[in-house]
Amino acid sequence: MNQVQITIAGIPSATKWTLRPYNPPQGVEGAPDYLVSTFAMRVSGIAASFNVLRFGIKRTPVFDAPAPPQSTRCDVGIVHQHVYHPPWIMYIVHSGPGSIPGAWQLQGKFLLHEGSPDPDVGWGTYGCMEVVGRGEWARLLEGIKQIAGTRNLTAIGKAKALTVHVEAAHLPVATLKPSFSSRASGY
Repeated sequence: MNQVQITIAGIPSATKWTLRPYNPPQGVEGAPDYLVSTFAMRVSGIAASFNVLRFGIKRTPVFDAPAPPQSTRCDVGIVHQHVYHPPWIMYIVHSGPGSIPGAWQLQGKFLLHEGSPDPDVGWGTYGCMEVVGRGEWARLLEGIKQIAGTRNLTAIGKAKALTVHVEAAHLPVATLKPSFSSRASGY
């Protein structure tokens, strides 16, 4: 089986994506939308990089107030440099519809999985590495299979054929989307 190398950048990109503060008991219903920078994810053997939401915001009562903060620092996710040989696990996205089940388990509950296909539609993000963009999760999985030389994602994980390098990063600041600011102030 061939080795597959993934690197998730530590410097945010210029691309912004919508996310919502999240925690499992409350979910995302009624949470405000924030814009945050994505991070580039490069895969050896795939020419075009991917956009990844790398950090999330833990939902607390402040985000349920009529006027949530205009900006907030993301507060969940992996900030330190690390190298993983993740297993492929069964997983269903909890805060959005998802299209292909499964995830790469990086560390405990921090996974590499499918994210929102639309930059204007916020899913709850709780610190997992979420591959965002329409069809991008499928493109990533197909690329991994092609490079590894097998269609079996579980076998790739068991063989430790996938290496994920996560670069150190600072927690980014998320800004309240203007559309939510207008609704909150009554305009």
